[in-house]
Amino acid sequence: MASCNDRRRLAEQFALAAREYSEAVARLVQHEGPPSQVEYSTFQSVVIETLERCEDARVEFEQHVATHRCGVFTNESLFPAPAHVTASAGG
Repeated sequence: MASCNDRRRLAEQFALAAREYSEAVARLVQHEGPPSQVEYSTFQSVVIETLERCEDARVEFEQHVATHRCGVFTNESLFPAPAHVTASAGG
């Protein structure tokens, strides 16, 4: 079965963004001792920034799969098709 290179690339970007977000949260909660206000603000900014990148990557991946229909109902599918995709399939 042929794979979609864009889907694979977007999935990798989503996975990387999710890992970066997870690592940012871990740095925030694993900080030894109470962080100063400046340190906390810096950690918080990084967490927010990485969360936004993760959400953007997720949306881009899901939109690609929904419009290109690569991976929907296939053995290579990472996620089940969103409800709006299956409902509009006319099946």
